[in-house]
Amino acid sequence: VTFVSEAVRDLFDLEPEEAERDITRIFARVHPDDAEHFRAIVAHAMRTHEETAFEYRVVLPGKGVRHIAGRACTVQQGSGPHTRYGYQYDVTEHKLYHEAQVQARAAEKASEAKSEFLSRMSHELRTPLNAVIGFAQLLEMDPSTVFTVEHRRRVTLIEQAGQHLLSILGDVLDLS
Repeated sequence: VTFVSEAVRDLFDLEPEEAERDITRIFARVHPDDAEHFRAIVAHAMRTHEETAFEYRVVLPGKGVRHIAGRACTVQQGSGPHTRYGYQYDVTEHKLYHEAQVQARAAEKASEAKSEFLSRMSHELRTPLNAVIGFAQLLEMDPSTVFTVEHRRRVTLIEQAGQHLLSILGDVLDLS
C-alpha cells in the first residue's frame, strides 16, 4: 500500500501508517460474516480491472459495527504491478436512517390497520347493541298489561346492561 488517507482513522480506527505498513490490519476489522464476501470483491477487482462498488461491515474497538461503502478499480500500467485506486466511506448513519424509515412505515401501516379494525368493530358491535337497547326501550314503554312487574324489571335490566356495554365500547374506542 503506497498511500492511505487520514480518514482511515475514522473508518478503521487505525493510523494511516499502520494501514500502509500492514494492509491485513484493515482486513482484520472486516466483520466475520462479511470477510469472505470482502475477499471475493477484492479478488474480482484484481482479476477483471473493472470498477467495483462494494459494501461491507467492520467491527471497530471504539465504535462497534459500522457499515462501509466504496468504489475501487485496479489499473495495470504496462507489465508493471497492479495499482488499486479507490475510496471508502461510512454509510452507517444512512443505513440506520433507512431502517428507521422502514420501521416508521411499518408502524404507520399497523396503526392504520388497527384504526380500520376498530372502526369496523365499532360499527359491527354498535349496530346490534343499539337494536337490543331500542327494543328494550320499546318494551318498557308498552302500556299493555301483558307484562308483569317482574317482566318490566327484567326489560329494564336488559336496557341498562346494553347501555353499560355501549359505554364500555365507547371507552375502549376512546382509549385506543
